[in-house]
Amino acid sequence: TRIPSSCRTMADVSDKTLSEWAQEVKDDLNPVSWLVYGYSGKSKIVPRVKGSGEAEGYWEEFRAHLSEDQLLFALVRIIMGDAESRRPKFVFIIWLGRNVGVMQKARVGMEKNDIKRVVGAIHLEIETDDTREIELDAVKKQLKKSMGADCAPQCPRSISLPAA
Repeated sequence: TRIPSSCRTMADVSDKTLSEWAQEVKDDLNPVSWLVYGYSGKSKIVPRVKGSGEAEGYWEEFRAHLSEDQLLFALVRIIMGDAESRRPKFVFIIWLGRNVGVMQKARVGMEKNDIKRVVGAIHLEIETDDTREIELDAVKKQLKKSMGADCAPQCPRSISLPAA
């Protein structure tokens, strides 16, 4: 039995630029540190915009691209850690614009995995329609929690061993 095309829920992620942009974000030597994908038509995913820099510098520019009238997917690179150990972390954001219909939003739940296959490994996924959930401090806090590193300042810096 064939499923009518109107009932299929797979996103069309055939545009090679999607994976190229994702690789740029994942490459530590590449200045590109964020991207936004969106829909063209009902199911074709297309690249929209990308940018570079440290999260503290690009975050508001990135958020300015999240329209209340669109469903968008973003991949951002955030450097986490301390002076001794700085590591890139990748956050996949699914933006559900508040003015988008319920049926369109429902499709995202079924199609996001197609997009996640393009972007590859991530450290955190955020699906939201609330800009407060994607303020940089809030995202960093969620990342820190997901890394299992949310114990400071109660984590001991050193351990004293008894003298022999």
